[in-house]
Amino acid sequence: MNQLRRHDEHADGRPSRLAAVPLPALVLAHQGGWDEALMVATPLALIGLLLWVANRRVNAQLQAAQAAQADTDDTSVVPPEG
Repeated sequence: MNQLRRHDEHADGRPSRLAAVPLPALVLAHQGGWDEALMVATPLALIGLLLWVANRRVNAQLQAAQAAQADTDDTSVVPPEG
């Protein structure tokens, strides 16, 4: 007669090593590689996004500084009399 046992025990009553592993780790374990790809792609995408935002901000500041410089250059020029 088969006796029911807990899922976290071996047949001889020893605790299973899987019982000590948290559920999210079990879900991500051996999923065919998509989880590893996600763990690499997510930080890369985040870094790429941060670089894109920083580049846009720098370009906007550069254009503003160039526009301000052009405005000061235009007003400092005195037309010749004549």
